[in-house]
Amino acid sequence: MCRYINICKSIKNYIKYSGISIFFIFILSIAFSIMIWNYSKSYYEKESQERFERNVEKTLDHLQERMFIYENILRTGIGFFHGSDGVTWKEWHDFAGALDLAANSPGMQGFGYSKMIQAEEIESIEEEMRKNLPFFSLKPKSKRNIYSAILYLEPLDERNLEAIGYDMYSEPTRREAMDIARDTGSAAITKKVTLVQEIDEDLQAGILMYLPLYKKGAETSTIEQRRKALEGFVYSPFRMKDFMSKVEYQRNLLEIEIYDGEELETNHLLYSDFTSFAKSAKYQTLRPLHMNNLTWYIRFASTAQFDSSTESPYPLMITLAGLIINFTLLLIVLTLINSLQKLKEQTKKTKEQTSYMLHQSRKAQMGEMVSLIAHQWRQPLSSISTITGTLSIDVMMENYNQDFFSEKLNEIDNLAIHLSSTINDFRDFFKDKKQKEKATVQEIIAGTMQIIGSSLESKNIDLIYETEDEVYVHTYVNEIKQVLLNILKNAEDALMEKKGKNLKIWISWELKDNVVKLYIEDNAGGIPNHIIKNIFEPYFSTKGDEGTGLGLYMSKTIVEEHCQGKLSVKNTLTGARFTISLPYSEDLNSD
Repeated sequence: MCRYINICKSIKNYIKYSGISIFFIFILSIAFSIMIWNYSKSYYEKESQERFERNVEKTLDHLQERMFIYENILRTGIGFFHGSDGVTWKEWHDFAGALDLAANSPGMQGFGYSKMIQAEEIESIEEEMRKNLPFFSLKPKSKRNIYSAILYLEPLDERNLEAIGYDMYSEPTRREAMDIARDTGSAAITKKVTLVQEIDEDLQAGILMYLPLYKKGAETSTIEQRRKALEGFVYSPFRMKDFMSKVEYQRNLLEIEIYDGEELETNHLLYSDFTSFAKSAKYQTLRPLHMNNLTWYIRFASTAQFDSSTESPYPLMITLAGLIINFTLLLIVLTLINSLQKLKEQTKKTKEQTSYMLHQSRKAQMGEMVSLIAHQWRQPLSSISTITGTLSIDVMMENYNQDFFSEKLNEIDNLAIHLSSTINDFRDFFKDKKQKEKATVQEIIAGTMQIIGSSLESKNIDLIYETEDEVYVHTYVNEIKQVLLNILKNAEDALMEKKGKNLKIWISWELKDNVVKLYIEDNAGGIPNHIIKNIFEPYFSTKGDEGTGLGLYMSKTIVEEHCQGKLSVKNTLTGARFTISLPYSEDLNSD
């Protein structure tokens, strides 16, 4: 019962029975639910953001891979020129056809060659080109110091025919990229231009990629050497909408805008498939993409389809589940508070009953003590009476002997000291000591035998000790003595009911599994099996009206609740065997 009392006290320290506490618990529940909602929402948003970023990275990778493929195609053209003494229009046509650009490099508007031409070379170039293309003419017609006219361009469709003969060096944006390619020896890309190929209403932004062609065997280590060795360019034009249609990316998940530099303005816009939704898209990012000599800036926005797919119901479901759990727990707490209040009241009643039973047990035990005291005093008082009678007769007979008188008076004095010692033993036995004490098992048994030993002896009950080992315990010594006395008194009563000879009580002890076990066994025949399980219940007695039924109940309460031990009983071949188990203290026994 004391354990339940301690549990109640512990819980009471954390839960106060007040409306404020309940309200506080309620607020904590709501706060906890909001925290769960925020956490789960941020978790799924982070997951969606990472998914969006993965798609962005894939798209950027595809763009770079595509441009790298196009650059390598231009390099095949350079190789073709270097492997030939001269490349004619027909040879370039056949070479481009063999590459099958439409199948292997979709997105390229053309694959061409432009030659660097001095003003004095124009007439001969036009004459040579008109052998295959009668309409060929260098354009625009204005005079310049140097030209870079498109001589070859495949496939020679309607759009590319419009570009044949065009001097790309005459246009500043193209010329800037061509000069960079010439000076670096690497592929260069123009900023946004309008291609000559834009001949209908489907106008698209365009770019061109140039790779310089130097004279075979010429030194190209320095810029000056490269400028001097330049023959022309292998190049490719791109219509950006057509180009992007061949780039792999999740169009149902991403919308894209591409700018040719940091200025995000219309005149720098290369491509856009943004819809009106893009402005309010949940996920957006601006990413730079290094493309040869330029850095494109690409805006990505999630589509309506992507955003709707990220609207997970799980955060709300988790929050609702959390609220249900929290309100359930709150209901449990309220029920627990109500139960604790009732348990508190019941505990109070139980404590009062336990106190009353303890008082009754003490009274009964004190009654038994009076009987034991009377028995303890009977022999000394009889001896004193005999001595005083003898001395009285000697006085009457005037037969006074000083030595004899002194001897008998000393005997009376010793008997009086014994009686006084007995009173002290009984008084110490009933002292209510609040602190645990260190004592050996032998000392506890010896203290108990000071009370009941003579009673057992007078009834010819042999007390046999079967252990001599010295084992210390740290416990409430007087309370254990009371338990031991109660068990021995019950054993005495049981042996007297037997009315036989050879009456014995065995006491032994041992240290087992870090527990000190004290055994008390008699040969009175044991406790009937149908009642042995009830003997520790309050008000249960085998002595009828003569017993209170509290002795063993209080003994079990003392051992198990006060001393953190265990009291048990079982029948053996000879009688009942009680076991008192107490915690072992290694520190005490190592002193």
